[in-house]
Amino acid sequence: MTIKRYYHPSPNPAKVALYLEETGLPYEVVAVDTRRGDAWAQLPNVKRLLDEINARPAAQRAEALKTQHSFKAEMDESARQAMFPQNARLAPSTGATA
Repeated sequence: MTIKRYYHPSPNPAKVALYLEETGLPYEVVAVDTRRGDAWAQLPNVKRLLDEINARPAAQRAEALKTQHSFKAEMDESARQAMFPQNARLAPSTGATA
């Protein structure tokens, strides 16, 4: 049996990918681009579940927390380096080594 693995290159999905690689379990990768809304087209039941969770008063209060603090909103190169430091070692080499 092969696991169908829905993947987006963000920290939590990367943890699952690491687990699967470490265990050697067979899996098939299905890329999901959440910024384009792929998760909703491919996974309508997940969307329904998240809509139900987000409608709860506690979830709405938790969501409101982000308005109480100032966070960087841009996903620029410095943000990518901070959020995904593992990508630096995955990038192709662009120069000679010493």
